[in-house]
Amino acid sequence: MLDGTQRHFLKTTDAVVEGFADGKKTVGIAEGAFADCVELMSVKLPVSVTEIGARAFSGCLALKTVVCDNPILGGACFVVSVGEYAFSGCGSLESVPAFAADKLVSFGQYAFSGCGSLRRCHFRQTGAAGKSTLTDRHSLGWNGK
Repeated sequence: MLDGTQRHFLKTTDAVVEGFADGKKTVGIAEGAFADCVELMSVKLPVSVTEIGARAFSGCLALKTVVCDNPILGGACFVVSVGEYAFSGCGSLESVPAFAADKLVSFGQYAFSGCGSLRRCHFRQTGAAGKSTLTDRHSLGWNGK
């Protein structure tokens, strides 16, 4: 789990989260890991990430894009949990990766609050039958256009 304790991200503009760190698979972005990295503009997540913690990217004022390194499903992430306020206050955020709707188990309250530039958040079916119940953008805390 990438936990941000080193806080070397504070002056980073582009971050690539590696699939392995210290010989262990990176499976999540911990609570507050990138919080308040005001110069961060883009993040690339490995396909191994299944959890985005609460406030993981909150307050990243310049953050415009978050992509997932998954060529199989056109960049869809296999994230099963997105924490509360995960992207709150990311006013420049324009795009996030498609979330695999049939994999997503938990989507935190106000995950996209204050993301006025975010126009779309896709939930893509990846296999198993079922449908996403996350259709109300206000329940996501998203005030996008």
